[in-house]
Formats: sequence, structure tokens, C-alpha cells
Amino acid sequence: MMETDLIPQLLKKMNIDALNPMQEQVIEKGGNYKTLILESPTGSGKSLAFLLAILPLIDATEKKLQGLILVPTRELAIQLEGVIQQCGLGLKVHAFYGGYSGQEDQRRLKHTPSLLIGTPGRISSLIEQEHLKAADLKALVLDEYDKMLELGFEEEMIYILDQLPQDINRQVLTSATHLEKLPPFISRDGLEVLQLEGQEQRLTKFALKCQDDKASCISDLLHLSGRQNIIVFCSFKEDVNALCERLGSEGLEALPFHGDMEQIHREESLIQFRHESSRILIASDLAARGLDVPELDLVIHYQLPLSENSDTHRNGRTARMNAKGAVVYLAGKNDKIPTFLNDLNWQKELRGLDQPFNTRVEDCQMGTVRITAGRKDKISKGDIVGFFTKVAQIPSNAIGAITLRPKATYIAIDRKYLPNLAKQYGSLKIKKKAARLYLISKI
Repeated sequence: MMETDLIPQLLKKMNIDALNPMQEQVIEKGGNYKTLILESPTGSGKSLAFLLAILPLIDATEKKLQGLILVPTRELAIQLEGVIQQCGLGLKVHAFYGGYSGQEDQRRLKHTPSLLIGTPGRISSLIEQEHLKAADLKALVLDEYDKMLELGFEEEMIYILDQLPQDINRQVLTSATHLEKLPPFISRDGLEVLQLEGQEQRLTKFALKCQDDKASCISDLLHLSGRQNIIVFCSFKEDVNALCERLGSEGLEALPFHGDMEQIHREESLIQFRHESSRILIASDLAARGLDVPELDLVIHYQLPLSENSDTHRNGRTARMNAKGAVVYLAGKNDKIPTFLNDLNWQKELRGLDQPFNTRVEDCQMGTVRITAGRKDKISKGDIVGFFTKVAQIPSNAIGAITLRPKATYIAIDRKYLPNLAKQYGSLKIKKKAARLYLISKI
């Protein structure tokens, strides 16, 4: 059972006031299960729930792999790695995903992590090449497991589970939607299912039939809405790019996010969004699952969801935990409204979103810069703050969020300091490490 003195530490590190009912049930069960299924909306605390389930089985002093977490996307792998490192539990944890060489994987595996996070394709490849051995594995998590099935990873999951020890102490599956039936490769022994409902009660829905073209409609909406952090969902990457360009031409800074972007550009869009360097993220359905983004006030369906599952996952980006949120569905003149949205009150104008608002770039106080030095260079957040306050002479209250990555660091800084900063510190030194500074946000 989870040591009770660890729980306050986890809550503090994850900026959570208290456990939710599902997380409390995990504690109350005390490990009296072998297979645990967690069903709850996106953003409802499943990550902490499965950590509470598996951490009691992992001994940080043993230099062997004891826990494996499979995730559908590299973004979720990166996010989980950061969350676990942030918890300060002394666990060696690595995330493995596509985008870098197999030699880098092998190098990192020379120092065996206690906990490994990875996408099914990458992990199955490591096992097949005999670079990854899991004879001592005690805990397995299939996070966003329904999404992994949806993305076609069933064969990889079957292969991975076939290579793992048959006597794993605990398996955990998480899903944002109800699982009608379990796949045959999941053990039914000691099965426990925990569900957390209730998002719909905190979610306000609006439905608008656009009288003009939808791009004009959404531009008007973004100026009328009293919301702050917004995700706009498109079904196709071409529409993500086109909408970003259209809004940009009107002075509305929006960040793109879709699967055809290079990994670093996707990650930098999310970092800027978290740093509040932009308030609008235009995204494909790739952003509907498991991403670490700020509390969202508003989700806009620029293109209507194609299924109820897609609707559930998109809407799960707002009204998270105990917060409230709003959703707006936009239908063009030629759009066919899915049957599961027929019950909405479709109207020709949005009432209730009439507070003045604009999201022009100059109204986002913070911009984001990247420095080519990070955790692998033994750089800390204190080092970063020290450089900008003492060397660059930027007041501490003008420095915002700092995101450390292995080989880079991203810093939110008041925009008024960015032009001079870029001019004077293209090259710099932090802790005797030579690095370069790049502007990520527009100025």
C-alpha cells in the first residue's frame, strides 16, 4: 500500500490540493487486485491514480527495470517523464519514443531505469533487438489504452505482453471512454474497475450555425469570447495551417499542432501555450488526448467531431477535475451535423459569450525563448533565473515559467525585454556552458 507520508509530497509536487474520489479508491483498495482499469474523462487525474497503484511496487534502490508504462504518443511519454521526475521520488525514469537514433536508446539503457515510459512501436523494437530486458518487471501500465488500439498498436501491444514475465504483480489500463470488452491479451485475474464521472455537469455547450464562412465566424467568436485559454479543433492538418494563417493575418496569434509537424515544432507550440505566450492552439485530434496544457476555458470545434469518442476526448481538454468549461460547436452551411449532436440547441448567434475579448499578440504579456542547454548540462532553473536577473538585468517578476528539457531550456519572459535580449545575448554562457539563445515567440 502507498505510504501515506508520500501522498502529501505527490500532491504538492503535482500542484493538486487533494485526491479525487477515483484516486482515493486506489489508495483504499490497498493493492488487493492484479488488473486495474481506470475509466474517466481526459484531465481527471488518471496519471496520478495509476502512479498511486504502481509506485508501492517499485524500489528505487534496485538497479533493474520494475515498471513499464506504454503510451500512444511521444508527447504523452515526454509529459509523463517530466511529471514523475517532478515528483522527486528518486526514481530513475526514461522515456523512449520515435525521433532519435537507436544508438541513443542503447546508450540510455546502459543505466537501467526503475521505470520506463514508451510508445508501443519503440518498446517492441527495443525488445525485438534484445536491448530491453524485463525479467524483473513488477508493474505494467497501458495508458490511454483505447487510443493505442485506435492508432493500430494492437499487434505491438500483444508482442510486448508476450515477452513480459507472466507473473507481473499488477497491470493498469486507463481509458477516457467506457470499455465494452477487454482485449484477450489482458488478464482478468483479480480484476478491479474504477470509474470517475461528472464532467458533463461542469460543461456548458453552445452550438452555432455559421451564416458566413466559418473562418469569419471563428474570428468573430474569438473577439467576443470572454475566455482566456482556447483550443480550436480541426479534423485535417491542412485546415490547422490555413486557419492559423487566416487568424494571423488578422492579428490573432494562434499556434498550430498536428502530426505532420516536426517533433520539436509540436513541442514548442505546446510549451508556448503552457507559458501563456499565446492563448490559442489550433490543433488536430492529436491534441485531444493526454497532453499537458493549461486549464482551458473554451474548446471550439471548428470542424465537428466525427464520432462520440472524438467528441468526448476533445471536450476533455476543458472542465477538468473540478473546474468549469465551455464548448462551442461550429457548423457551416454545407456541414452535416452528426446524429449525436442533434439534441444541441443550434442557433444563429451565440448568446452568453458576449464579453469583450481579444487575443492579439501584444496582449500576451509573456514571450518564450529557447536556450541550447538543459538538464544534461546540469543546468537548473536557479541557474537560468540567475543568468537573466544578474547578467541580463531582467527583473525576476518579468520571468515566468521555465521548462527544462535534456538539451534545451525554454523560458517565458516579458515581451518588452525580448528585442534587446535577442540582440545582446545570441551567444551566452551559463555555468561555463556555451549556449545560444533563440526567440520562439513573435515580437
